Amino acid sequence: MRSVLKEKEKNWISRSEIDHKSENRYILPDLIRITFFSFVVTSHIAGFLNHSIGGFFGIKNFYWVTLGGIGVTFYIILSAFLLEIRYGNKKYSYYQFIIKRIRRIYPIYWIALIISILITMGIGNADLVAAHFRYPTNIMMSITGTYAFFGLWGGPILGTSWFVGLIIVLYLCFPVLSRAISKYPVSTFLFMFLVSILSRIVTGTLDILPNRPLDWLITNRIFEFCLGIYLARRKVFVTVLKYNFGSLRFRKIISHLSEMSFPAYLIHYPLLPVLHIYKQIAPLFLSIIFYLTTTYIMSFFILWTEKVLFSPMKRIIAK
Repeated sequence: MRSVLKEKEKNWISRSEIDHKSENRYILPDLIRITFFSFVVTSHIAGFLNHSIGGFFGIKNFYWVTLGGIGVTFYIILSAFLLEIRYGNKKYSYYQFIIKRIRRIYPIYWIALIISILITMGIGNADLVAAHFRYPTNIMMSITGTYAFFGLWGGPILGTSWFVGLIIVLYLCFPVLSRAISKYPVSTFLFMFLVSILSRIVTGTLDILPNRPLDWLITNRIFEFCLGIYLARRKVFVTVLKYNFGSLRFRKIISHLSEMSFPAYLIHYPLLPVLHIYKQIAPLFLSIIFYLTTTYIMSFFILWTEKVLFSPMKRIIAK
């Protein structure tokens, strides 16, 4: 009897949180994802408007972040937490795992990149686009979202692309980290904590890497990712996350907004010039509402396009 109950506990998210069509999908992980996505958007809007809410805070040269930086940290923790609950107690092919992660991230990113290129050209920077993509290395960094690893942050076209390269590398590390934390939970957790502490001290105090390495360097982020895995292994917050509330319609809305959060994260930044246009014709509050509506529409379009263009690939990978 105990073994049956334990198995049910292991798979509680596997059956519902991951299944976007399930009526029993748990709402709290989606709410957490939406909340921290809103941190990022709020931070960027505030920065664009020169409002103090978009400023940096924390420990200088160690964890010096905006409100958006807090959002990214918790998004990394949540991503690792959900991955561990889904994959931590089952056998899977490393190759298939990585392919699924790539297929989940890159098609949405590529569509957002194309739209961002069109936006950049539309606001009068066609020469910048042409000059940038003249070089094969720039094309490769754009396609893979790896500008930050070459000291160029998010590049000149889609500033949020820096996170794509970071999360893909963390996904590449996940199977190894998951197994290590499974076998040696405390020692692995403490080791990664020390690695991140030392890495942040070195990169924060010594000018050895360009363009905000505290944000994009893997060793600076590895502890956050491991923390999510560790919490899932220790079953911390599992009881809370299982708690459902609200009507079915409400849960479906939250699930939809959660699904929209990644394309919205990518595209909201290049859309910021649109906010400036709206400010010319409407009060600030309405301008922000119009901007968020535009971001939602574009995010919906990105998801729709991804499903139309890449659904055949999804079916092939599923086999």
